Amino acid sequence: MPKVSVIMTVYNGEKYLREAIDSIINQTFKDFEFIIVNDGSTDRTGKILASYKDPRIKVITQEHQGMAQGRNKGVESSSGEYIAIMDADDISLPTRLEVLVNFLNYHGDVGGVGTDNYLVSERGKVNGIRHGIDSEVLMKEGPKCPCEPTYMVRNDLLKKIGGYRQELGLASDYDLFLRLAEVTTLKNINQPLYKQRINLINDSTTRRAIQYKHGKLAERLAAERRQQGRDSLQLFGREAVGKILDDISLENVKREKLDGHYFYGKRFYNADDYQSAFKFLIKLFPRDLLNKDTLILMVKVVIKLIFPRRLWLILRRLRDKRKVIRI
Repeated sequence: MPKVSVIMTVYNGEKYLREAIDSIINQTFKDFEFIIVNDGSTDRTGKILASYKDPRIKVITQEHQGMAQGRNKGVESSSGEYIAIMDADDISLPTRLEVLVNFLNYHGDVGGVGTDNYLVSERGKVNGIRHGIDSEVLMKEGPKCPCEPTYMVRNDLLKKIGGYRQELGLASDYDLFLRLAEVTTLKNINQPLYKQRINLINDSTTRRAIQYKHGKLAERLAAERRQQGRDSLQLFGREAVGKILDDISLENVKREKLDGHYFYGKRFYNADDYQSAFKFLIKLFPRDLLNKDTLILMVKVVIKLIFPRRLWLILRRLRDKRKVIRI
């Protein structure tokens, strides 16, 4: 029986899939099984998966049913003591599994542990670090969600709480961590061992508004569990979830989506990735592009795109020479 089961769900992920798989295969820690759920992909995903002959890789092919169901399928098929999640467009640094396994081995009271992670552009350029959070921060300071793919969780705990709940949609990971934090301790290692790719088709960007709404649902269900021991989904099923979603303000959802595009646009601008910054900021048009901060940032991005970096360096050198002459 392997020590770790790595679970990946992929749907039409041919663009970055090989890079993601290779980052797991090349881990310094070798005692793992790698369960990949092909969730009804129609691109070259199947052919890429078939090209791997590593006996640790186990491919499950199914009709498209969504991320949460795919991960549950992987967990159900797993046999490892620990579960590690991996996204099909991200990269695990070589020592990720080794560091997490060692931590859980020496901290028997901890149910799961994650790490900080690098935020990278579609082209793989690092533009910042996202710091992880532990269960204490999650329960007291919300709304904050750990970066799920950086985590390693004890398999028995994950199965005990029922895995992912599909009804939570894009916040199924947030809901999972809220429920885990109610029964165990979660910790974070302040070391980036994972690269999370931010792109325009990623759930955390273009579908941010839906994610916000589902996140609010997860928080309301958590509040119900604190008050009465069980939540509406557990008591009344899927129908109760729809009623709660109807109560969440659509205006707040739209605002969250706009804030998300500005946030990532500024991130990429500060990392000198102006093309990626422009892709996010243009999404604010026409509703929010005339906002003062947004407009200033967009002008800066356009100027950087029109005038290449080399020209800016030449102008800077000329300016510095003039300063020397004046002195």
